[in-house]
Amino acid sequence: MKTIYLSAKMKPLSKRCAYKKVESKKITMSKLYNFLLFIMKNRFRFLLGLSFFYFQCVFNLNAQTPIYAGASTNVGLSSTSGIVNKPGGTVAGDLLIAVFSLEKGSDVNLTFTGWTKLTEQNNGTDVGLESYYKIAGTSEPSSYSFTFSTSGNWCASLSRITGAHPSSPIDTYNGTMGSSGNVTAPSLTTSYNSALVLNYYTNKKAATYTAAAGTIEQFDIPNIVGDNPSLMMATYEQPTAGPTGDKDATPSVPERWVGLQIAVRSANPLFICLSPKSRSTDCQYVLEDFQQEFVDSNSSISAIPGVLDSISQSPSAGSVLGVGLHEITIFGSISSVSNNPINCKFTLEVVDTINPQITCLDTILYLDNFGNVNINSSYVVAAVSDNCDSISNLNTIIGQEDFDCSDLGVNIFTNFVVDGSLNSNSCISQVTVLDSIPPTLICQNDTIYYSSSLECDVSFNLAFPDTIENCLIDQSSIAYTYINGINVINGTGNFTETVNTGITTVTYEASDYSGNTGYCSFNIEVIDSLDPVLICPSDTIIYASSAANTCSQFFTANLPVVTEPCGFFIQNNISGTFTVGDHNLFYTAIDSSGNMGECSFELSVVDTTKPVLVSCPPNQVYDEISNLCTDSVSWGAVVYEDNCPFNITYSITTLGGSPTGLQPFQ
Repeated sequence: MKTIYLSAKMKPLSKRCAYKKVESKKITMSKLYNFLLFIMKNRFRFLLGLSFFYFQCVFNLNAQTPIYAGASTNVGLSSTSGIVNKPGGTVAGDLLIAVFSLEKGSDVNLTFTGWTKLTEQNNGTDVGLESYYKIAGTSEPSSYSFTFSTSGNWCASLSRITGAHPSSPIDTYNGTMGSSGNVTAPSLTTSYNSALVLNYYTNKKAATYTAAAGTIEQFDIPNIVGDNPSLMMATYEQPTAGPTGDKDATPSVPERWVGLQIAVRSANPLFICLSPKSRSTDCQYVLEDFQQEFVDSNSSISAIPGVLDSISQSPSAGSVLGVGLHEITIFGSISSVSNNPINCKFTLEVVDTINPQITCLDTILYLDNFGNVNINSSYVVAAVSDNCDSISNLNTIIGQEDFDCSDLGVNIFTNFVVDGSLNSNSCISQVTVLDSIPPTLICQNDTIYYSSSLECDVSFNLAFPDTIENCLIDQSSIAYTYINGINVINGTGNFTETVNTGITTVTYEASDYSGNTGYCSFNIEVIDSLDPVLICPSDTIIYASSAANTCSQFFTANLPVVTEPCGFFIQNNISGTFTVGDHNLFYTAIDSSGNMGECSFELSVVDTTKPVLVSCPPNQVYDEISNLCTDSVSWGAVVYEDNCPFNITYSITTLGGSPTGLQPFQ
């Protein structure tokens, strides 16, 4: 498993806290997953940098570092005396520090009655620096006088400090001198925490100064009229006992110089609380006694005013603590410091070192219509447990929650469980992602085509359907088929096809990359709107049979010539016996769409057979008896034969006479 080094800095709880760096710790990938959970549980370490930092908190009894509260200053020319005013706001118990810069250095003796002399540092007869201090009483004068043994130029300052130790306000001091360049207030080593350090700078010229980095300039008083000397003071805080380092100020005019540092001690003791602790255990820890460790960590306690009268711990040693963070308090008191009890708090973390347990599941997931599926731990984690934390307090992190089409197939990832002490465990899940949703195909609407020529087939474009698919579609799988199974075509473009009259169903099918197949279909109806065209035989003449009494003839007509590309049938045949006379004959053809066509021709049946006289009446003799030369005669029937024995007429012609005219046979 990959190991990542992480760390964080945590802000101190107050200005009394200082960072204490401890050994780096490794944070595994599983603990990284719990970063937010880790913060929410208010750990005293955070995962942000390259090491873990615990903070060490120092505890002060209602006191802070001594405070610079202001100063009064003055300069003088070629005089043997001078005054400096009391700083505004001075009250009894304030520490007053007077510092004088003298033009002639060792040639001058300064008298400052009623003050304790602290330092005198002369750079030959060129420039000198003297310092004094006192604790302000209840009735201080408004100004203080001083005298010189030799007339000369001078600069004077009087600083007011509050919160200094009432009987031993000066912790330590140190001075040095030089011939040119920057002015150095030399390093000193404080014995007590929370000191206020004053840096003084002077040289032989009326120079001004740029204070050292990390310090605050409080005043800068060059003796401009006399062109010398100069005096600048800057302050800074020293939180813990130890060396301060040199503090260099840059003069506007380099000359022979003197530098001085004075450390002012705090009025009240400063205790260092214990650093946060960590103890490994199996769910419960019996609290140890930290009182002696507290005393040992404050070895300077005997040097502060008073004696540590009492000390106690809460919770007390022997208390049983559960896993988590606990606040431990050291209580104490000092007899000489009223209303300032010690109340030093630090944290103790009881750490469970046993990893939780996790059992994983393999599962199959199906993508939704949008090609996504989301899961929680119940899909891939069968069970989690821990020796200390309840299941609800365990943090389960699964390797992947969201899946899409890019995850089709088998996915293997690691799931983690982390308890409240950041112990972790893991297991492997196999998640198979499937797509079971076929593509949705949207075909074109049903279409009707009308034939407009003497062709039965119609060509038309097959437009590819629109497809809706939750994952990528396999374009090469798109096909369309007629429902009868012909013309199967694969591809990705539109097609031009020819179909016959009637209704043809076109079905599209498409498969996605998971093999799911979708379908759609539509109908193409081709309607033949043209009638068949018929050409009948020419008009025909036939002759009646000569057989007696028939007067007709049998006739079979030739079929018409039909022009119809989509199939047809002739509704009638012309064949049979036709009587003598004219007949108007029709042919009718109907195509597959029900369109009807007709044609006609004339059939004439002609009788060309002559009648035959079978026998005439016998000869007859009539005697004239009426003397009229005429007589009425009659004869027998004339016997005849004909193929059309209808409307037969005859005439009689006498010898020497005229025909009697046609008469119908009786």
